[in-house]
Formats: sequence, C-alpha cells, structure tokens
Amino acid sequence: MKIFTQKNDKNSDRTELWETFTETGSEKVRESLILEYIHLVKYAAGRIAVSLPSHIEIDDLFAAGMLGLIQSVEKYDITRMTKFETYAIPRIRGSMLDELRSQDWFPRSIRHKAKLLESVLADLEITLGRPAGDVDVANHLKISMKEYYKLLDDVSLACLISLDQGISSNHEGLYSVISNSLPHSNAVDPYERLEEKELLGIVKDTLANLPEKERLVLTLYYYEELTLKEIGKVLEVSESRICQIHTKAMLRLKGRVTRLMNGIPSHAEAYEQNPVCEKAGKQKVLIREKVRTG
Repeated sequence: MKIFTQKNDKNSDRTELWETFTETGSEKVRESLILEYIHLVKYAAGRIAVSLPSHIEIDDLFAAGMLGLIQSVEKYDITRMTKFETYAIPRIRGSMLDELRSQDWFPRSIRHKAKLLESVLADLEITLGRPAGDVDVANHLKISMKEYYKLLDDVSLACLISLDQGISSNHEGLYSVISNSLPHSNAVDPYERLEEKELLGIVKDTLANLPEKERLVLTLYYYEELTLKEIGKVLEVSESRICQIHTKAMLRLKGRVTRLMNGIPSHAEAYEQNPVCEKAGKQKVLIREKVRTG
C-alpha cells in the first residue's frame, strides 16, 4: 500500500508540475520537468548504443537526446490524451538519430545495400505469394548464406536510421508508429488526421502478417522492451542472430508499408488479383468442397 501511495504521489506531483508550467512557462518548473524525465534519454541512448560501432561516443547521443527531451517538454500539450513518455521517446530517439546522420559515418554503399534488400524482400513476396525466406533472398542475390547474414549485419544501423525518417505528411517516423501498433499496446492513438490513422492501420495489418519469429522479435523489443541480448536468451539464439532477424523484419515492414502507402498491393492482394492464381484458388475451393461432400 505504501508503494502504491508513493507512486500516486509522484504522478500527482508531475501533474502539478505540468499544470504550473502550462500556465506560467516557469523556467524553474521546466528544469524540474526535464529532471523528472531524464531517464527517458538514458533509456533511448542505451537502446540505440547496442547497434553502434565502438568509435561512436554515447555521450554525443545523450547530448542530442537531451535536446529532444527539452523540445518535447516545451511542445507537449497536456490537454491531449497521450502520455508524455509516448510523445517524447520517438522525439528523443529522433534527435539521436539526427546526430548520427549528421556524422554520416557509414558509407553510401551501406545505404544502397539496405534499400536493395528492402526492395528484394518486397519484390520476392509479390513473385512468391508469401514472405521471402533467407534462402529465397540469398538465391535471388546469388550470394551464400554466410554472405547474406553478413549483409544483414552491415545494414542494421542504416535500417535503424531510415525507420525514423518521415513517411506521412506530419513526418512521423515508422518507429513511432510501430511503438503504438503492437498487439496489447496500451498507448493511445496519437494521430488525429485520416492519413495518420490509415498509416497506423496499415502498420498493424503488416505486423500481423509478418513471419512468426520476426513478429515475436518486434513484439519483445518494442512492446516488452527487452534488449536484443535478452531476446536471444528467450529464443535460445545468439544476440547477433536476433539483430539479423530484427533488421530483416524492419526492412520487410518498411517495404510493405511504403508500397501500401503508395497504393501498390501487398503480396496477398497481388495473389488475389493475378488471374492464374485466382483460377488456382477457385480450384482449391472446389477440391475442399469435394472432400467435404465425399
């Protein structure tokens, strides 16, 4: 009971700080709010740091994240039905990724490889009528499985950065949409305009149709907030393998969402619209009916 009371007292104190800051714009209250939520910057920096090469300083990330936190505190509207954490984390993370982009430390060839993989995954789904597996992609690219997994490792951070780039008219990144799209998410829909709600629906549908292991990794990472290392222990595979699955899932997801936003059908829709596949589908229905009737 004491813990519950302390938690309620803390929430009450924060509510009072927000109300005072909204009414007065007090610099002192602003600083108090920043200190209240500084743990969000540490959290976001820790999540990104696991994908960084050793020469990238985490202090630079933290400084950029603090800028995102300050801007979030200044722009947050307490009348909206969105928790501050839900509002701030994508913006803190976005500031950190902006810092990484400004350093431009990874070569253009890596960005090209990420786009190539995204395109191949999407194209193969249309051709195969199902999600493309690792062997499918490696065979298409005419590379060995070892080379394919190395390619996933190479593009992991490029993929992470591209997720934060805007894909809707208000420049929301795919990462922030995913965070509010996973099953059982308690986050309140932060979008008001039709396009944004449509985007949220597209991402939810796309997540639901990912291969099971990829969907599980995304759920554990973005909803359960486990680290890649912790997910590896749960699934009994290495952290590097989880990183590869995560990268592949995000490339697949981004490709599907981008296509659907541009009016290009998914592999399931393309299958249904293909006359040959449509005929095959009707034949399957007739066969099932024949089996039932004996």
